[in-house]
Amino acid sequence: MNKHIGGLTRRATQFLVAAVAWAANPASTINVPRVSALVSFDFAPGALEARDAALAKIEAAKQSGVRDDLTFREFVALVNPRYRFFKHCEVLGDVLQRVADGDISRLMIFMPPRHGKSEETSRLFSAYFLYRNPQKWVAITSYAADLAYTLSRAAKDHFVNAGGELKSDAKAVKHWMTAQGGGLWATGVGGPATGKGWHLGIIDDPLKNAEQAASVKIRDKQKEWFQSVFSTREEPEGGALIFILTRWHEDDLAGWQLAVEAGASEDEQQKWHVVNFAAIKESPEEEPKFPASCTVIKDWREPGEALCEERYPLAKLKKIAKSVGEYFWNALFQQRPRPKDGGCFKREHFTKFFDELPVGCRFVRYWDKAGTAGGGDWSAGVLMARDEAGFFYIVDVVRGQWGAKDREDIIKATAESDQAAFGNNYTVWVEQEGGSGGKESAQSTLMNLSGFAVFAESVSGKGDKTTRARPLIASFEAGNVKLKRGAEWLHKYIEEMTGFPNATNDDQVDGSSGAFNKVALGVRWEWD
Repeated sequence: MNKHIGGLTRRATQFLVAAVAWAANPASTINVPRVSALVSFDFAPGALEARDAALAKIEAAKQSGVRDDLTFREFVALVNPRYRFFKHCEVLGDVLQRVADGDISRLMIFMPPRHGKSEETSRLFSAYFLYRNPQKWVAITSYAADLAYTLSRAAKDHFVNAGGELKSDAKAVKHWMTAQGGGLWATGVGGPATGKGWHLGIIDDPLKNAEQAASVKIRDKQKEWFQSVFSTREEPEGGALIFILTRWHEDDLAGWQLAVEAGASEDEQQKWHVVNFAAIKESPEEEPKFPASCTVIKDWREPGEALCEERYPLAKLKKIAKSVGEYFWNALFQQRPRPKDGGCFKREHFTKFFDELPVGCRFVRYWDKAGTAGGGDWSAGVLMARDEAGFFYIVDVVRGQWGAKDREDIIKATAESDQAAFGNNYTVWVEQEGGSGGKESAQSTLMNLSGFAVFAESVSGKGDKTTRARPLIASFEAGNVKLKRGAEWLHKYIEEMTGFPNATNDDQVDGSSGAFNKVALGVRWEWD
């Protein structure tokens, strides 16, 4: 009781001293946000002691005529003593410190909603980064400009509360500057960034909700904006890029970048660091897999433990899981944006790549055709190889929405290119759908490819698409299928395959399963 009263007395004294000093000299560095922080009594345990230590460190540095070297944890204690460093916040804080120190330049943060990832990163860390580097620039983006402005306002307050100085004529939340010439600008994802650069770029929850996440158009538009606008604003000397996401969709910006990373050559790899914390710790077999070039920050928990028992105990999380349903639980809380049993093709099986093919392969290009130009269906021709050891290689994918004539021209040009490259160890197969229209379409391709080793296959009576894909699924599961590293078609190929049978399109699935079922027969074709 006496300790508590003593704490209240000390806080009241601090507040009175600060208030009197500010009243006597309103132009002093003491400001309303810092004073208001003293009024609140919900400080984190040990926060006032940590704050006093940080202030003492700053004063000692001033006396020595050098700049203080506050750590991120010390900075947080200084500007927001109410912030509680739960275990997962401590781990994230250590990673962010490495970003500030220049050890990490690419970081992805995946955590459940309401677990402090934006507070610690966008609000606090961005302010700390500018406190250490007031001559540099920070960019904060989110799904809406207003949210980005809110994050910017908090960062500005923290920067000022730590003693940072602003340029007098540049204090707007969407674009504020430090007295040293750096600053922070904020915009919505898809918003303008002309004439602006960043040393620290933060993309905080680019997707607003499930409706946006389900829209291919919105996701593709965000990718285009990232490529053509945001990523081009990184300063020439290099910067640090941070993605902060609750995983609404496997093809969100982070998922897309991870797919690109998986197929990139070594000199093209970004080498992301990934903080991936599920609400409830899963077994290693259940956890999502990341490209080998990524560094996954260690999760300290045992399977079944909650991420933050103090705020979201296990019993509460289980109620949430039941309430939101399997899909959203896995996506938003477990950072696995797909049902736990997944689709037919598991994303973790698409992790083997090749640069050069071994000698002695035989090749099949299998075409799944659609005849409506610009329609919802696509034509796809998948080129697959098999080596003498029984491994399979996805060598090439040609895909588009073409009319009948353009499609046949492309099929023939592709066959000519393949034949020149692979000679007598190459055949073409065309899927023949049921009905007279399907037969006529297949016959048209056979005539078009006169002189090539070309065959049509009727799929009537051979089971549904999933049945026909099962041999290929089994081969992927066994680790016997490799993909062409760095291929421009790779990302969309993986997305369609792993989304099957729930994805919008399945032409690449049909082309792949057809090619596999032919090249796996073990027949070697010899032609005079």
